Amino acid sequence: MVCRLLTMAEVDFAADLLQPAHSPVDRAYHYIASLIDLKRVPHGGLLPRAELLAREIGVSRPTVLTALGLLEEQGLVRVGVGRAGVRVAELVGASRDARIAWLFEHREVIGEMATLRVIVEPGVMRLVAERGLSPDLQTRARELDEEMGGPVDHQGYLAADTEFHRLLVSACGATSIERLSLLIRRWVAPALDLIVWPPNRRQLSNTEHEALLSAIEAKDADAAEHAIRDHIAASTHRIHQLL
Repeated sequence: MVCRLLTMAEVDFAADLLQPAHSPVDRAYHYIASLIDLKRVPHGGLLPRAELLAREIGVSRPTVLTALGLLEEQGLVRVGVGRAGVRVAELVGASRDARIAWLFEHREVIGEMATLRVIVEPGVMRLVAERGLSPDLQTRARELDEEMGGPVDHQGYLAADTEFHRLLVSACGATSIERLSLLIRRWVAPALDLIVWPPNRRQLSNTEHEALLSAIEAKDADAAEHAIRDHIAASTHRIHQLL
């Protein structure tokens, strides 16, 4: 199961040691992925043309097309024929019933992704805690932590939560891990969208975020691993309740 999912994510850990951490394709890939992850372009929405993306990112058009190809292989975008453009994949139906049906149909893969997250992310957080966060990443992580603790709406909370986790994962410095994290998020995001937070759930989630971030800032690898395991267990429990 794990090998199959790693293949889906285009994971090649050896390549992380042989290639620059921020190649032009990596920059384009993560820029476009952020448009999707943070819902700057909604599911089913049309992405900017490759020429415009290339100018915004500062890379060539072929580089953007290569990144879009990777995203298409992972099911994140649909490349149209001719002038149809590139759209963010429709992950779920419009209605709640349709979305629940989609989740039920894909429950096996979603369950596998949750398992893969348990396998991968605790070790990643240990590594991040041992290495520490750069000042810029630490400042941004704190901003997101405070944003999630404020009066943000549900969609805004999910966007901040997504950026928070991707930021911490990116600090490990492995492109393959970032791609794997994006793939996992792609499958669990519809479930997270459907969660109706009980009165204390968001507060508990924020407490879990705070524990994780504090452990990383203190470079306490054991505490960071424990914190992410607790956080994953709580969110996975809510997802399984939906399924």
